[in-house]
Amino acid sequence: MVRGGGHVEAEKRVSDIEWSWAISTINQVVNEALDKAENDPELKPKARLQRSLEIEKAWQRILQG
Repeated sequence: MVRGGGHVEAEKRVSDIEWSWAISTINQVVNEALDKAENDPELKPKARLQRSLEIEKAWQRILQG
């Protein structure tokens, strides 16, 4: 048993670790999606740019909650 609010601090650290892990995992997926969009031979340059912008915009919405 932890006294003096240490339990809350421990929970906060766990939450921070879970948040960091989630961000890292999603960031990897975003990077893979960006690479795939940039290297998709079926997309024209304008469509590649549009797809990349859509992916980045979605990532920003996730980060903002």
